[in-house]
Amino acid sequence: TPLSKVGMAEMYRRMIPVELPLAKTMANMTKGYAYAFQVLGVLYFRKDPSESLRDIERAFRSELYAYSYEKIWEEMSTEDRRMVRAILDKEEYRREEVLAALGSKASSYSVYRDRLLKRGIITARRGYISLALPYFSDYVKEYCSEDPVIGG
Repeated sequence: TPLSKVGMAEMYRRMIPVELPLAKTMANMTKGYAYAFQVLGVLYFRKDPSESLRDIERAFRSELYAYSYEKIWEEMSTEDRRMVRAILDKEEYRREEVLAALGSKASSYSVYRDRLLKRGIITARRGYISLALPYFSDYVKEYCSEDPVIGG
């Protein structure tokens, strides 16, 4: 389950330290993903005083891609990947939109949705799903081609 954004913001305030608005922005950037919380905190703590949060965002994304998302993607089944690819372009999708995108594989929607939920890759609320990991849609678009040889 995602970490509490309030808890993360308070931890950033106490440990880095930063003001509340910046701490809240940082917590939101992580989407509650524990590894992202840790990575962003370390990067911000170690940053040069002249750098801003925006300046370290590229390093943050790179760390997530290389040390987390690559492994997550490799461990996903072809059908898990297919469902993720169906929900890359918007913040949230209605069940019906995903079923339409899956076409002939729509009958397995619940199986793959449940697997992705259990792994923390997506979140769900009544009739809707969305990606749970920060910048995961960007990672898939940039590094995970439809070709299984190239994209893993």
